[in-house]
Amino acid sequence: MPFLALHVIALIAWALVNTVERSTSTFILPRGPLQNSLQDLRAFLSTKSKIRLTWRNYHSLTTCSFWERLSLTGASYSYNLWYHKMVKGVDNTKKVPFIASLSNETGGAVMKTRHPLENERKAVKMKLISYVEKEKCAVFTLGDKCEQYIWEGSGNFIRWDCN
Repeated sequence: MPFLALHVIALIAWALVNTVERSTSTFILPRGPLQNSLQDLRAFLSTKSKIRLTWRNYHSLTTCSFWERLSLTGASYSYNLWYHKMVKGVDNTKKVPFIASLSNETGGAVMKTRHPLENERKAVKMKLISYVEKEKCAVFTLGDKCEQYIWEGSGNFIRWDCN
């Protein structure tokens, strides 16, 4: 457990250093015990609220991303990914269905997510680094990328520039 705590502290410190040049959002420093079990992942995904992407450490042409849960059963999660993308100066809203298989791996829970028509080999592995239940906040890694998600309406002060 102390190793995990040091790992999470290092991740947060790295994230804060990289926020200035790479993000248009704000990284919310989670307060409370950090957890990353399969049970924690399921608890985070169980909301009927939008799960908003609030911060990422890399550049993307998409903005206003959020997940909308369709179902959560056993080791399966299905959701719609909503986002905005500028195409030739026009802001387009997109909705894409995704499915994910949930499992435990060494070091924490994993969500392998993909479009329903894609082969499982194309799934993107999102590893839960921490979930702070009190804050309704989760941090995931996707290889060398990092993303933070928060339940909409969780009480965290976030200015949503999105509809």
